[in-house]
Amino acid sequence: MIGLENACLSFGEKVILDHFSIDIPDSGVTALRGPSGCGKTTVLRALAGLQRLESGRVFGVSGDQTAFLFQENRLLPWRRVAQHITDVLPRDRWNEARQWLELVELENEEKAYPAALSGGMCRRLALARCLALGGRLYLLDEPFAGIDPERGRRIIGRIRSLNTPVVLVTHEESILKVADHIISFDGPPLTIVR
Repeated sequence: MIGLENACLSFGEKVILDHFSIDIPDSGVTALRGPSGCGKTTVLRALAGLQRLESGRVFGVSGDQTAFLFQENRLLPWRRVAQHITDVLPRDRWNEARQWLELVELENEEKAYPAALSGGMCRRLALARCLALGGRLYLLDEPFAGIDPERGRRIIGRIRSLNTPVVLVTHEESILKVADHIISFDGPPLTIVR
């Protein structure tokens, strides 16, 4: 299991986590859902070591074992599609770039720059870069925003075949339907809806 134990965190006067604990399965695809602003992204960031807790602890994983996909694509406009993948791979693995692009159905765009891609294609490129980075856990914040549902289901199937646990935040019903585990939240402060 991975998760948070007795976690506390506030942003100014706004309490996000108040002695919050959660156990997340460390296999399959776990989807976190809940209203905007309830604290889902904060949970991902804490698991990744990107958000320091005021008290409590993260267990089952350390930040350097995770690959994190932000809500923003954070693409480099001067780098071609394939270069976004090779940028996160050691040189002796650059030949893997095409397989990561195939996973997200971008294999015919290797030489394109981000400006030539649609919003959904940019999102898929950011996802491919995160997956290529690898780790013991993928933490994905809204990975399928702007991606059509059928394509999203195909991609999540390929991600599942990587046999690396995934924790993702999504509002996409089509992705929730194919997740192995769903955890519903409300808040803030963040609570688990049973």
